[in-house]
Amino acid sequence: MRIMLVEDEPTLAGQVHASMAAAGYAVDRAADGLDAWHLGANEPYDAVILDLGLPRLDGLTVLRRWRAAHVNVPVLILTARDSWTEKVEGIDAGADDYLAKPFRTQVRFGLAPLKRLRQALGAMQARRESRLGGNWPTEVEPMISEINTLLDHNPQALERSRQQAADLAHAVKTPLAVLANEASSLPGPAADAVSRQVDAMRRQVDRHLARARAAGAAAARGQRIEAGPAVRELTRALTRLHGARQLNIGVEGEGHFAGDRQDLVEMLDNLLDNACQWARSQVRIHLREDTAAALLEVLVEDDGPGMPPEARELATTRFGRLDEAAAGSGLGLALVTEIAAMYEGSLELGNSALGSLAAHLRLPAGMA
Repeated sequence: MRIMLVEDEPTLAGQVHASMAAAGYAVDRAADGLDAWHLGANEPYDAVILDLGLPRLDGLTVLRRWRAAHVNVPVLILTARDSWTEKVEGIDAGADDYLAKPFRTQVRFGLAPLKRLRQALGAMQARRESRLGGNWPTEVEPMISEINTLLDHNPQALERSRQQAADLAHAVKTPLAVLANEASSLPGPAADAVSRQVDAMRRQVDRHLARARAAGAAAARGQRIEAGPAVRELTRALTRLHGARQLNIGVEGEGHFAGDRQDLVEMLDNLLDNACQWARSQVRIHLREDTAAALLEVLVEDDGPGMPPEARELATTRFGRLDEAAAGSGLGLALVTEIAAMYEGSLELGNSALGSLAAHLRLPAGMA
């Protein structure tokens, strides 16, 4: 949290600065009203402690100018005088509260809940918690309650949106399938023209359904999903699906994903399905959790024909199709790239130790 301290008395300013810095706050100081006005108007502070008796420009004038310029940073007025008239003037000018000198202990304890809230939100950002728990001071309890209500509501709203998208996709795909079947009976080039348009519509449905499934990535970051079981579940299904080819699909390592399990399965399914389609005999999946960087790394390799460097960008572009005869909607690796980006992750295509393509997926790790 960044705070500006505006105080012209050097000894008091130094004491307060040291105390607040020791408590973990970033503190900027201004010794006169003119400097304070310029700093407040141009720098993004989280709070300001403002003395009223300042040289060059008094505190009330500084505050009025900030509010006139729509600088809405919280301001605590600092004064050694205990006059209700002065307090009313400060509140009327736009102050949020008053601090009476000496106030060193008041500031430290008064701002402690905000520091704790910052740390709690940081923990959520780091995907370790899904809501704000514990006991909070009465002054901040309403805010904590509102935040938790919003956090509790998000997963429900996300699930409803996903279900609605799935219902819509099902309703649209059925008539598209009928159109595709009917197109085959049309004479001459008309059959090809209708089939191409139906395929384009089907791709659009797949694209928007995939985006709806991944739209709640940020809301799901408090979850901690085991990646190993999800990978092994997919490999068992793919081994049966490609049973006639007797693919050797191996899995190594473990890790946890900070996000929604369905999104993880969607990404893994596309990577593994792509590898199995092109592999000659082997597919390797390596899982690794980098605790220092809070990253889950997934490496998928196969021993197929590979992909030239110039084609890799097309493969991760939405609807990029390197082989128009291959099955699928044309989303594949592009969908993996898009979902990963929603989690601030990435997908890189490179060369495999097996002599073919290696897909390197990086995602936020679900830390314990």
